[in-house]
Formats: sequence, structure tokens, C-alpha cells
Amino acid sequence: MCTNFTSNLDQDWSRKHLGLELTQELPLEAYPGYLAPFLRLEKNASGTLSYALSPARFGLVPHWTQEAEVQRISRYTYNARSETASTKPSYRTPFRQRHWGVVLLKDFFEPSYESGQAQRMRISLMSDEPFGVACLWDEWRADGAHDDGSQTVSPQLTQPPKSVPVLSFSMLTLNADHHPVMSRMHAPGEEKRTPLVLTLDQFKPWLEASHEEARQWLRGEHMPTLKSQLAPSTRIQKGAKSVANEKANAKPNSNFNPSAGQGQLF
Repeated sequence: MCTNFTSNLDQDWSRKHLGLELTQELPLEAYPGYLAPFLRLEKNASGTLSYALSPARFGLVPHWTQEAEVQRISRYTYNARSETASTKPSYRTPFRQRHWGVVLLKDFFEPSYESGQAQRMRISLMSDEPFGVACLWDEWRADGAHDDGSQTVSPQLTQPPKSVPVLSFSMLTLNADHHPVMSRMHAPGEEKRTPLVLTLDQFKPWLEASHEEARQWLRGEHMPTLKSQLAPSTRIQKGAKSVANEKANAKPNSNFNPSAGQGQLF
């Protein structure tokens, strides 16, 4: 499972590869309840689907959550087991509605006990390139709430204003008993799990997947090669800019060039 990661807040990267960018300041490191950069398909004013990059809470808040529980529930819903996501109450509606998403990362952290004691390990791509993790998302709204865009939600775990909808996500995880890196994480005797890691070129196929295609992704057959290195804990770095340039806050560009390579993906 994954409880802590470094968000990819590189606006140049997002503009180049996604044609999108964030306009809200987010924490560099994310924990359950924190906001992180999140990519998904959403309906625009005309009812058509387009790509959107926006802050979302790490830890899915189901749409049926009682208002008093909105602040707390993210501590328990940050990872969704791929084997049961289609049937569990918290995830079955987003799964049925194909609410696939991708959280943008540079790395994530897991404990290793190979030395005899817990050591914090940084997990990343072999290339050290930014990547994503496949997710499910939901949106919670207070009864009768209206989002006029005038308020923002704190980057950390807080009770949101009633007028602000809560966009949230849970990372999809797979069994990692035989994974060369992730099978070495967590305490002896614990089940080995890994987030479903996606490379840049896999974002679009995942986000547009049918239910059958999504189940194929959840087998983990296309997971990229990962590496781990010792990463002693440091103080959380907060307030990393995601560039609040209103002029650059353009509408999502849904054009896709299959030959884009390392160019703009969406």
C-alpha cells in the first residue's frame, strides 16, 4: 500500500506533456487527506468529455458520506484493492461509472524491514522520470451545495466549506508477492501490495479504458520497472508552487497525437 508520495508539481512538465496545469498551491509531499495533482476525464459545459488536471484529496470520500465524516474518512480510503474495488461500498459506484484517474507523482515511500528494522525507501521509475498511479475518484457535495469557485480547500486535512465539492481519489493496488521491488517492502508476514504504476504513455489508455480493459490493466502486466533506494524521513515540504498564472489556466486540450512521444500527451 502507499500512504506517502512526492507530487509532481512541475508545471513545465504538465504543460509540455499534458497541455494542462494547476492554478493552486499544493504540498510537495502528500499523505491521506492532503491535496495532490490529479488527472481525469470530466464533462464540460457542453456535456462532452475532456481532460482536466485539478487538486484532489488523497483518500476517497464516497458521495454518500455523512457530512460529519468527510474530514475523517480519507484516513481509511487512500488505497483500494483491485481485487475488490468493483464490489466494496466505497468504490463500487466509481468503478461502475468508470471514474478512472491518475495522480501525478515523482516517487512514493514504503518501509523495508530487510535490515531487521524499518527503513524508509523511495520507490521510483528506473529512469527517474515522473509517473502516475491509477486511481478511482469520486466527488462529494453537501446537499444543496453550489460551487461558485470563490473558495478553495486547504491543501491539508480540513473540513471543507459546504459550498466546495470534494474531489478525492484512492490509489488502486495489486498483489506484489512476486514483484522484484515491492515484494521486499513492509513487515515480514504482511501481504505485499503495490500501487498500479503508469508511465506517461499509459495515462490515456487507462483513463479511456472500458471495464474489460480496466480489468486487464489491473492485472499489472504493464507495470514499468521500478527501483528503490534508502530515503530517511525529512520534514514535509509545504507550499510548493504549482504556478497560479490565470492566463495559463486554459481549457483542457483533449487532442491526442499518437506520435507525440515525449511531447504533449493530451
